[in-house]
Amino acid sequence: MKFFVPFAQDDSAAELIYRKVARRCVESSGIDLNLDRVFALRYRFRESEYLAQIGIPHPPGEPEVVICILASDVAFFICTQMHGVNYGDPMIIPRGLVSDVEYFNGVRDEIA
Repeated sequence: MKFFVPFAQDDSAAELIYRKVARRCVESSGIDLNLDRVFALRYRFRESEYLAQIGIPHPPGEPEVVICILASDVAFFICTQMHGVNYGDPMIIPRGLVSDVEYFNGVRDEIA
């Protein structure tokens, strides 16, 4: 899957949005991000399993389109317009809750 950001008009705009959100995430959390570009993330929370995917509404109940998912060594950050992109903080998913990650341009099965 080629990297994209929903609602971005072109690759240049997608990169600009991604970098802006990443910078905002680092500033608000104090956690350094790695360079992995995440397309989808499967995780467990409160006895339920969830799938967050770029361009698809998440979470169930009060869904917003996922704009980007950022990765760090300790957690993943799910960013929607109201959580991490334009307002508020991203949804933070500790790596210990994650069962599968799909990256842009390939899948790595390093998460068990």
